Amino acid sequence: MPDLRPLLSPDSIAIIGAAADSSLRGRLTQQLVEHGFDGRLYPVTRSQSEVLGHKAYAAVADIPEAADLAVILVPAAHVVSTIEQCAARGIKAAVVISSGFAEEKSEEAAARDKALRAIAERTGMVIAGPNSEGFVNPLRPLVATFSPVFHDPKDPLLPQDSRAKPIAVSCQSGALTFAFLSRGRDRQLRFTYQISAGNQTVLEAHDYLDWVLDAGGADIFMGYLEGIRDTQRFRAVAEKAARMGKPMILAKVGRSDAGRRAAASHTGALAGDYDEVLDGLVEGDEVATQATFLLSSEAQLRNALPRWSTP
Repeated sequence: MPDLRPLLSPDSIAIIGAAADSSLRGRLTQQLVEHGFDGRLYPVTRSQSEVLGHKAYAAVADIPEAADLAVILVPAAHVVSTIEQCAARGIKAAVVISSGFAEEKSEEAAARDKALRAIAERTGMVIAGPNSEGFVNPLRPLVATFSPVFHDPKDPLLPQDSRAKPIAVSCQSGALTFAFLSRGRDRQLRFTYQISAGNQTVLEAHDYLDWVLDAGGADIFMGYLEGIRDTQRFRAVAEKAARMGKPMILAKVGRSDAGRRAAASHTGALAGDYDEVLDGLVEGDEVATQATFLLSSEAQLRNALPRWSTP
């Protein structure tokens, strides 16, 4: 398992394609700045010399250090070359917000997916996404998403007086990733790591949960999965959570033909057969089922949460 600390808890961030306008790029940049990230920020853009009070740099090679994390906001056609520049600069991790990969059925999109995997394998760089809505780590605090859930920096990222167990979320649906916090604020639920896995070209949703199991910061794990490429690894993470006594509450969609088509168009996921994934998890080993709950819809996932988060 690669070290995801540079991704999920970085000390420095390069925002490549940073902006200060009302675009998605501008919203992410603004939310990252206004929520008070406690590390160093390096906006990268050719169009401005300063972005929201931070000196801007024309190219990745110009930033004064090898940042831990690159937030990639450039058009899809430029993502691969940008990631190559990041790797050359010594940047260890990237989250690719840009779409235009496996969710698009074209030779160009498939080539970009293949190139991202190749860069990760060659350099050891950890890459979240693409087609990700970003992630949030309120323990820093770090808000690297354009989600409107975080538009007001006065809204606390964590409830101040709550005894609820901390919850980590990793979903292929970006909207759902952050909707749990929006819906759980009134209930004083405590969401720590919230990660939009996107197309899962390199890292899958359960990879993030695995790292948080070791790093700490969550006692409950939630996920919304459209596809699972490595079912053996998924099972190993579920067994690990069971041994640690930390429940994983997961919705695996794609039981119907319509669900499979929706997953393919949303993140390019090959959702596979739901029963086959479930059988692969529980066959011959009951430990994984002791703390893993596979559901079949977002509604079931949402309704199951209060039962587990209440102390």
